[in-house]
Amino acid sequence: MLDKVGLRFTMMTFDDFVNYLKKNPEDSVIWTNFGIYCKRLGQYDKAIYCHTKAIQINPNFAEAYNNRACAKKAIGDNTCLEDVYTAIRINPDFAEAYNNLGNIEHQLGLSQQAIEHYKKALLLGQRVDFYMNLAIVQASTGDKLNAINNICNALRITEDEELKARLRISLKELEAAVKL
Repeated sequence: MLDKVGLRFTMMTFDDFVNYLKKNPEDSVIWTNFGIYCKRLGQYDKAIYCHTKAIQINPNFAEAYNNRACAKKAIGDNTCLEDVYTAIRINPDFAEAYNNLGNIEHQLGLSQQAIEHYKKALLLGQRVDFYMNLAIVQASTGDKLNAINNICNALRITEDEELKARLRISLKELEAAVKL
């Protein structure tokens, strides 16, 4: 989410966020962007705090709930599920929240639920990471043919050459496993 900050978000420092928020403490978008920044630094408690501030300012901010869930998941806080469900309740067409729900379910060993939520995310928007996450769970459950198909789908839509190379390696490994 880069609203209001645009491309400058990736160039902002911790102090830039703090200074901006001192002047604009009710800016929920900046609070959640600051939370994303803190999570990237591994400062999960600060990230959770920032997303919580964004939610307090705007209780219908689905992205803030989803982002807070990601930070909570990183520290093993299972209340992350409540946040993802809230994000989906607020915005039933929020593909990233369904993908995040699939990630959480996969981590909890709920593979079938994860698969269904990755598929829902893909119905709402095709993204490389959605296909990759679905393929990982499918491969882990023995559904290697569908995993291969989804890696091929990811290859079809990505433009990142480094990622394509990694996907091709995964594809060859799965194809070899299917031939066994």
